Amino acid sequence: MKSPAVRIRGSGAVTPYGAGVQSLWQGIEEGRPAVSPFSGFENEGLPQLVVGKVPDAVDRLQAFNGLGRDGNRAAFLAGIAIEEALRTANLSPGDLEGPGVALFLSTTKGPISAVERFCLHRKRSGDECMVTPSDLAGLLARTLNISGTVQAVSSACASGAVAIALAADHLSSGRCDRALVVGVDILSAFIVTGFLALKALSSKPARPFDVDRDGLNPGEASAAIILDVTDENSGPFVKGWGLSNDAHHITGPDRHGSGLAHAIRAALNDADTTPDRIGALVAHGTGTVFNDAMEMRAIEAVFSPTIPPVCGIKGAVGHSFGAAGLVEAALAVEMLRRRKVPNTLGHGRCEEEGFRFRGAPLEQDRILSSNSGFGGVNAAVVIGKDDSWPL
Repeated sequence: MKSPAVRIRGSGAVTPYGAGVQSLWQGIEEGRPAVSPFSGFENEGLPQLVVGKVPDAVDRLQAFNGLGRDGNRAAFLAGIAIEEALRTANLSPGDLEGPGVALFLSTTKGPISAVERFCLHRKRSGDECMVTPSDLAGLLARTLNISGTVQAVSSACASGAVAIALAADHLSSGRCDRALVVGVDILSAFIVTGFLALKALSSKPARPFDVDRDGLNPGEASAAIILDVTDENSGPFVKGWGLSNDAHHITGPDRHGSGLAHAIRAALNDADTTPDRIGALVAHGTGTVFNDAMEMRAIEAVFSPTIPPVCGIKGAVGHSFGAAGLVEAALAVEMLRRRKVPNTLGHGRCEEEGFRFRGAPLEQDRILSSNSGFGGVNAAVVIGKDDSWPL
């Protein structure tokens, strides 16, 4: 293990199952997809969609230090996830203050709702100056009194894994002592319109890696993890990371999965581990025809002939874009804690041999989580534990 090791001190999430990592785990374990029909964008001329929307009950919660009181939904959801991450890390807000703490925000469109309200309806609210990912990152840093590195990461749908990799790199190289990594994206007409133009949305619940898959379900979520460095052997760790860009197409993935395979191999090498030591794969699994085919090619290239069990959650909660990699990292920690790989909801039949998408025991102490995005960006993170970590 690298010394000092990058430890995952705490994690939090808000998903279409509600607030909390435990609600995410419970919903998936019960086989209860949290996607449903949604017609909230009809005023913008958009059709009814199947989406993963955070339930209204979450809106009645109090976010950290009142984040989102001005209608900034992205800040609100981020604040709820940060609260849980602090609690599970056994830290107080004061432990995030000062120049030794870094903030990495993962998002594709950040506070896009403010731009939409003004452009579509000429309505202003308190967040009308909050228009870019860096604006949202600055707001979170000011609210938390973080005075170290503050960076907004917007690498399309790979943003979450990229942000974790950047934070871990800062920690392992001594550029910070603690890092808060936050991912958030909200449902917006802007994002939905783009994916409709690409004909990438399904009118039914998404079916990741299924032979009959026909598109993704847009979603919203937020997740936060707190990382620090330690010489202790106990706890879940970010053991390695790898990034790549295949530069194949502005939106379409490299059909052979070579870029993703490169990122996965780089993460395994950085973690000083081999494919046979990986107990499960938390896959990107959007449910689109080309992404899932590419991803299976990459997995086969690295892990054949024995492919670990694969878990994908976008059939359960939809695709939360910049938040997805953080939500999946929080799930990976829970998988390590429970020593179990959950089902890939929505999956029925796979055209490829050797893949397992059903729930299974976790038989190794390392999980690889990967994401891919527009522009050919790919990222992979190895999350693992040591035997001394208590359940």
